[in-house]
Amino acid sequence: YAAVHRTFEVPLPATPSLEPVVGGPAAFGVRPEDATPVDTPTAYSFELEVSVTEHLGDELSILGRVGDRNVRVRSAAPRREFEPGETVHVECDPDRLHLFDAETGEAVYHSENAGDGGSIAAEAAPISQGSES
Repeated sequence: YAAVHRTFEVPLPATPSLEPVVGGPAAFGVRPEDATPVDTPTAYSFELEVSVTEHLGDELSILGRVGDRNVRVRSAAPRREFEPGETVHVECDPDRLHLFDAETGEAVYHSENAGDGGSIAAEAAPISQGSES
């Protein structure tokens, strides 16, 4: 399975809770602290266009855009500078992903260690069934 957005694709494990949304839209969610800038793309990363950064002591908050949605992520490297308009790769922690039914808002998937609720959802992305990456 995979969450497929027009700008990225994130692999998901085969789980019965995804069956109702396979082939249809779902809202993909990840908390800001579970999405971190990385130097090179990975299977769990997406591109973020930086809008604004805010230094918060020992971390850096980055507000940017993925497609037409605002997304906030955090960096544990507060001295690293990101410029507005810069595109950076952001990696999601695969143990902290969330999916919600796009029509009902009902949670259909939380990674094993993700807990429940409170995620920041990106725009709806179709869920595809295929080989796991």
